[in-house]
Amino acid sequence: MIPFKYGVCVTGTDFCGRKNELELLKQYLSSSMRVYIVGERRTGKSSLIMETARIMPDYRFIYVDLRSIVTRGQLCERIANGLNKQEKTKHSFSRLLKAIANLRPEVSVDSITGDIKLSVSPQIQVSDVDIDKLLEIAGEQRTVVVMDEFQDIQRIKGYETILGSIRSVIQKQSDTSYIFCGSLLHRMNDLFSDRKSAFYNSAERMMLKNIDAIEFSAFLSKRFKLGGRQPKAETVQSIIDFCRGNPGDIQRLCIGIWAGTLSGDSIDERAVLKGIAHICSLESDSFREKLDSLSRNQILCLGALLKGKEPFVLSNLFARNSGLGSYSVAKSAITGLQEKDILLKRGRVWLMSNPFFFYWLHLSNLN
Repeated sequence: MIPFKYGVCVTGTDFCGRKNELELLKQYLSSSMRVYIVGERRTGKSSLIMETARIMPDYRFIYVDLRSIVTRGQLCERIANGLNKQEKTKHSFSRLLKAIANLRPEVSVDSITGDIKLSVSPQIQVSDVDIDKLLEIAGEQRTVVVMDEFQDIQRIKGYETILGSIRSVIQKQSDTSYIFCGSLLHRMNDLFSDRKSAFYNSAERMMLKNIDAIEFSAFLSKRFKLGGRQPKAETVQSIIDFCRGNPGDIQRLCIGIWAGTLSGDSIDERAVLKGIAHICSLESDSFREKLDSLSRNQILCLGALLKGKEPFVLSNLFARNSGLGSYSVAKSAITGLQEKDILLKRGRVWLMSNPFFFYWLHLSNLN
């Protein structure tokens, strides 16, 4: 059995580190506080929450995924299905239906999970009041409402009034905690740090960074040894360095390395390169599709990045070297790449969000 996990939440013995973050989040939730957690994609935000839920069994956690929502109807659906998935009782389901009866929700069964799902027709006009009714159901003692990818609420037309309405509801729920998660720092800052936002200063901020390298290295080495692989300390560190410390990317690379080795093999640099090549091969079609979706200016920007050093600072010099001419044109291209989750920003510098895509671009001779 492969001892590494990727693309799923991990808890218990599969969860590594984060003792301080776990304790702090537990204290916040025990005090019915509001928290917003920011961190790059695949850093383990959801796993941190699920592990916190595991060690707080007396609390009910309601999970609402807001990824890619664009309408109020979708927002209602996500909240309603999050509530229903947690409760799963006839009484709670009837309560949900009653709360949004005016929306004439359709009931179906998920063919994969078997869960009952509620959906709202796109033709139905949904108001902020309808959203409020669902959140009022969530407002109970020892309850934690988790809204993941919360920054995507900005995709909804008129989202500002939605935020104001939600804020007025949760302010009255003194015994209910809320966690707002986001992977796009600049957009989360717009929601919680901009004085014009209804959510300004409404929650405690938690910045989730990479797991301590020494602790993670020991965890990974132990996992390799479970399958008889013999990892070298410097090789494990090179795995962490290639993935820039991102926990999700590290676990994925370890799976790729595992697939190319057998019990008794040594995990060396050759095994790492073979693992990287394996992942790039699996993702080649999706990487090509991603590249084909880019504009000319965005491709010029990536070409300059491949020729230069990463991370880089956006400057007039970068704009000239990339062939984009002006700072404003380069900034527009970079912002577009950020929205496509190709580039991310750390402080003042920019870098590729996916190290495997970056490696694949090098192999593709984009530059």
